Amino acid sequence: MIAIGSVRSRQGKYSEALEYYFKSLKIKEHLDDKDGIAVSLSAIGYIFYLQKKYDEALLYYLKSLKIHEELNNKASIAFLFNTIGFVYNYQGKYAEALENFTKALRIYEVFHNKEGIAQAIHNIGNVNWSLGKYNNALEYHLKALRLYEELQDKLRIALSLNNIGLVYFKQSNFTTASNCFIRALQLADSLGEKERRREALNHLAEPYDSLGQHNRALEYYRQYVALKDSLVNAESLEKTAKLREGYEAEKREQQIALLSKEKSLQESELVRAATEQKAQAQYILLLRNEKQVQELTVQQQKAALTEAHLREERDKAMKKRPIRGLWSAN
Repeated sequence: MIAIGSVRSRQGKYSEALEYYFKSLKIKEHLDDKDGIAVSLSAIGYIFYLQKKYDEALLYYLKSLKIHEELNNKASIAFLFNTIGFVYNYQGKYAEALENFTKALRIYEVFHNKEGIAQAIHNIGNVNWSLGKYNNALEYHLKALRLYEELQDKLRIALSLNNIGLVYFKQSNFTTASNCFIRALQLADSLGEKERRREALNHLAEPYDSLGQHNRALEYYRQYVALKDSLVNAESLEKTAKLREGYEAEKREQQIALLSKEKSLQESELVRAATEQKAQAQYILLLRNEKQVQELTVQQQKAALTEAHLREERDKAMKKRPIRGLWSAN
């Protein structure tokens, strides 16, 4: 059920995904599978998160977290703290977001999970950015950048550079900000990451404009607009392809169901025909038996009539014979 729900989720069919996740939850509850219950609850929360129904998402995430805490599943606990922090951050509840990201960081530090540590630090930097605490935000983003460089995670290095550039821009350090965006742009190009390239191009226009390099700023802005439009068109094409794929997949499922139904009907018809044929054979056999009985009865009757006729003829013959006297002549 979870696997099917995940497929439906990737297809954007959130209602269907929820249906499968809730079915999975019922099964896991019936089996008293605590770990399975927690996974299903988290999956349900994720669908609500994608639908921007943050209150519902929190409800299920917190239920999942409680079970994982009872089971002492540290990795899942840290993951959920991070996820819950994201929800609070989207709601503008920055204190709660910061608290959850910090809890996730502490767990990752205990297990020396460098990737988890970098992600939690990066998230804390974003919260400080939202709060206008740019010095703190810069400190956390620089720490995250160093960890991503150690991990050689180029995609997240580009993301960190974009965030660092934004902080420098807010601090009016336009040259350093533009250098960060240029590095992010180069990394995005080397990875073929159009979304990271779009972000860098969008940010580059402002520091160059602030530095008085208006032509350069305008050129980056034009590139940003062109890439944004191409991404929108690509997204539309992808959505169209997904819709067509979903439609064709649904039609295939309907055809399979129809063929299965027809096969079932054919099998039922064959069984019915075989039953009727068997019944007819039994009926014919019964008629044959009745005919044999009737023929035997007729033969017996004929034999009886013949015997009676012969007896009658014999009796007649006996009556016609002369009667001899009792006295003989001397």
